[in-house]
Amino acid sequence: MLEETVLHGEVIQEYKDDKPFPSKLILNFIGRRPIHIVVAQNKETKECIVVTCYKPDINIWTNDFKTKR
Repeated sequence: MLEETVLHGEVIQEYKDDKPFPSKLILNFIGRRPIHIVVAQNKETKECIVVTCYKPDINIWTNDFKTKR
């Protein structure tokens, strides 16, 4: 689920100023279930670091899970 989301999900936000590495918020659907994953990437080593993974709350996100209310 994590790997599929990182490889095939939609980047919905970029955090270019995150430290120590820039990160991205990625949305994917596993079946009908939405999932958000924040990943950072060390460009020097090409390492991808999963910062967090969660099911977005419909009370916080719009119905498309791309925009906060």
